[in-house]
Amino acid sequence: MNQILQDTKPIDGTGTGTAVLQVSDLKVSLRLNRHRKIDILHGIDFTVNQGETLALVGGSGSGKSVSSLAIMQLLPEGTDITGSVRLDGQELLNLDTKRMRQLRGSRIAMIFQEPMTSLNPVHTVGRQISEVLRIHGGITASAARTETIRLLDRVHIPAASSRFDDYPHNMSGGMRQRAMIAMALAGKPRVLIADEPTTALDVTTQAQILRLVRELQDDEGMGVLFITHDMGVVAEVADSVAVMRDGRILETGTTPELFAHPADPYTRQLLNAVPRLGSMANEPAPLPFPDETGHVERPAVVESPSEAPVLEVRNLVTRFDKRAGLLGRVQQRVHAVEDVSFSLNPGETLSIVGESGSGKSTTARSILRLNEPTSGNILLQGTDISAMPKSRLRTMRRGMQMIFQDPYESLDPRVRIGETIMEPMLTQGTHNRSEARVRTDELLELVGLSAGMKNRFPHEFSGGQRQRVSIARALALEPAVLVADEAVSALDVAIKGQIVNLLLDLQARLGIAILFISHDMSVVERVSHRVAVMLSGRIVEIGPRASIFENPSHPYTRKLLAAVPIPDPALRGTRAIPEEEIRKTPLYPIDHIAPPSRYTPVGPEHFILDES
Repeated sequence: MNQILQDTKPIDGTGTGTAVLQVSDLKVSLRLNRHRKIDILHGIDFTVNQGETLALVGGSGSGKSVSSLAIMQLLPEGTDITGSVRLDGQELLNLDTKRMRQLRGSRIAMIFQEPMTSLNPVHTVGRQISEVLRIHGGITASAARTETIRLLDRVHIPAASSRFDDYPHNMSGGMRQRAMIAMALAGKPRVLIADEPTTALDVTTQAQILRLVRELQDDEGMGVLFITHDMGVVAEVADSVAVMRDGRILETGTTPELFAHPADPYTRQLLNAVPRLGSMANEPAPLPFPDETGHVERPAVVESPSEAPVLEVRNLVTRFDKRAGLLGRVQQRVHAVEDVSFSLNPGETLSIVGESGSGKSTTARSILRLNEPTSGNILLQGTDISAMPKSRLRTMRRGMQMIFQDPYESLDPRVRIGETIMEPMLTQGTHNRSEARVRTDELLELVGLSAGMKNRFPHEFSGGQRQRVSIARALALEPAVLVADEAVSALDVAIKGQIVNLLLDLQARLGIAILFISHDMSVVERVSHRVAVMLSGRIVEIGPRASIFENPSHPYTRKLLAAVPIPDPALRGTRAIPEEEIRKTPLYPIDHIAPPSRYTPVGPEHFILDES
């Protein structure tokens, strides 16, 4: 039976294994000054058992990551931590800095969400893993190198010995995360804390990392605290679940019990917000996510004002030079985008999907000429902008605006958001300052914020609110096309649903065309009219959303769909996780002539790449 927690009560783990991590009445507060503090955690309790996985789930700001940092004692100065954290019966909160440093990386280890910010960019990956071994194992440099190569091989990094001297930027996102897992395993920890380790990864890499964590847990007998907002991932990996909100644990239970009989309304809300593949069967148009009550508000059908496409891309090619040798001459080129063609109609959403490195984002940036295309044509509202002088291009860009993945990086932290939204209007000369202020108020209300928020700085907003600000800025020039590049990938499931619903509502009201770049196939199914699947710089399959999801014809499309987590614990282990592949970067000699893309029809407006 699930437990709904109204008061602070100890909660035992649901498995039969020995408790390796016990957290009791953990409270965290942040001191603002001598007289004022903010309570962040309000006395949480949970247990992680040997060989089992406890998933700590909840939305952004619920306290999940703060809980893990408090356990590891990695919170900044000015933070007060009380309660009890016991590792194999040893109290951690009483340990001094030196002793805690000895335990971190040996008996308890952590994998962070973004390995690129966790790994030192100026040291090789092998050296960083070896450092852990030498500090905690007291072994020689030669022995550390041998063990590091063994660990890299253990986490399925191909050609492990040759990757020892790679820098983090030489590896893909999935490979960097594997290296982080190898580093965490170096000290043979009793407890592994995985803080959103798969959130930023594409679906196939995510599936492989989840399988790897399970394999290592079975082999090493570790207890795993898995922090996530993705209930599909929870169904795949967790033995038990604790649901957090506002610094409190609301509900715990075994994974099957909690999914079958969620007792707390917030748990039900999280489960209702999970996109499920196949939920759009027989739906002719994109459909918003359900609200907290489970109700779905269907948007009005957009009537296209014109039959003509608002965006046409013809034979787009983008290549990047690779220089080598003493004189730095161009010897090879990366064929990042190769012979890509598609069109986009007013009021339509075309989603481009694929793994990391498939060319999705480069295609989007090339269309906007943030990356200069090598060849091809880009027609925006009938005007070819592919070779347009930059003086004219700046004006034409009013018709096509971009929403980036991380709003915190795309918003200037030193500028109030009202000024940020006004800036494109003033720069383009479409409004004077007085008119821009009025328009800014209207845009903030349009995206579900209040006009009174315009004097705030970006750090004063939540992640979802910052993305709303980014959307407001993108709408300032009344574009005909919005390019959303992984715009919801890093958001928790509830906020992701809100942003998708906002985009669909704006599309219905304004008739905007949306180019939606994503690796999240469940969201793509919900938001799209048509879907294009990219691999190694080429579109390998394109067609109506229903055809792509119900009749995937290219092996790579089927692989992407097979990798999507199923939010049902009863089906755990039933899906075929794609085997790892070593995909070569499309790198060719400068005299290489790429063959043109030819397509075979497999259904109405449904085509696959002819690779014969």
